[in-house]
Amino acid sequence: MTIYTRSYLVEQTTPAAFALSDTRSIVSTIAREFLDLDLDFTDLGGNISWVEPLDTQEARDASRAQVTEYFVYLGDSPEPGKFLGQNGSSPWSGRSLLGSAPVGTNDIFVTSETPRNGYGYATWIRKQTTPAVHVIHDADASVSNVGFVGKDLDLEDLGGYVSWTQPASDADRVLAYSVYLSEDDMGTGRSKIEQDVPLGTDQLLVPADTPRGIFTRFVVYTRSILVEQTTPTAHLLFDTSALPRNLDFLDQDVDRGDLGGNLTWQVTEYVVYLSENAYGKDRLMLANVSWDTYEPLGFILPPTSALPFLRPEDKSSLAEMTTPAALLILDSVAEVDNITLFDRDWIKFGVSKISIACQVKTLVAGSK
Repeated sequence: MTIYTRSYLVEQTTPAAFALSDTRSIVSTIAREFLDLDLDFTDLGGNISWVEPLDTQEARDASRAQVTEYFVYLGDSPEPGKFLGQNGSSPWSGRSLLGSAPVGTNDIFVTSETPRNGYGYATWIRKQTTPAVHVIHDADASVSNVGFVGKDLDLEDLGGYVSWTQPASDADRVLAYSVYLSEDDMGTGRSKIEQDVPLGTDQLLVPADTPRGIFTRFVVYTRSILVEQTTPTAHLLFDTSALPRNLDFLDQDVDRGDLGGNLTWQVTEYVVYLSENAYGKDRLMLANVSWDTYEPLGFILPPTSALPFLRPEDKSSLAEMTTPAALLILDSVAEVDNITLFDRDWIKFGVSKISIACQVKTLVAGSK
């Protein structure tokens, strides 16, 4: 650098001089890749780190370093531009401030659900016009092909396996899966089912007799070590019911207290019970029947039983239904009574005529 003096006549020819030292202080290396742990596409979350400039590292203390502060931006290009303002200033365009850190610090934390807003770069600026740049990878780790096979045969109850296909991308950032019942595709009013499922598992058992309530969807979220995603993958649920219809039983055993005949129905496996009422109180199992069995069935009612209902209950590979069909048993009884002897033979030990009255009755099983 040279400095000349000038008079009204002429500028001097022998200037004073100073040797310039052009300092370049730049974040030269990003210490490690910015790992986006917010698994929703267009949202960011995680830790950004960098290696401090050499002159800052060599300074004995922060007061001697030429760098005083770091500013981290999202940018729409490697070198965000400037434009000439109306007042002659040149403000930056195409960038958005993420945060700042004092000298001596080499990272900042980006909170989850930070919107990317279309920016594709992270830039580090220290009151200079040429930043260090890192291309952002926005993680998108959502499951697909969510399905549900209902095995609880009661209407309004759920039970069975929710399954899914693991994320096609960024699966290495997934720690676990969370499954909920929801009122819609976005997880409104959600209710969690069991505990989180670890990475590597692609299904969750919904316990039998889980109330459906007002829910219409299963929703599956991925979870990283930072946060659970906010946009799930949904599946419209269908509630399975398999109630036997048109129950019919005709007792063909005419002894009081005994039953025999065909119990028939229209439609896995059926379990047949005797019970005190239509809701299964004090039930007593009579038989376990395959779903494709329509052979005649015969049952012997225990002599001391007072159970007037037959209940064939559907059974899946998960559980029996808890709200089955029921049939009031009518026990056919054919009894002989009013036996009368009219002895019109005057010969000793002779018998002339015996009169018998036979009465057929139908009683509710268990009644006297």
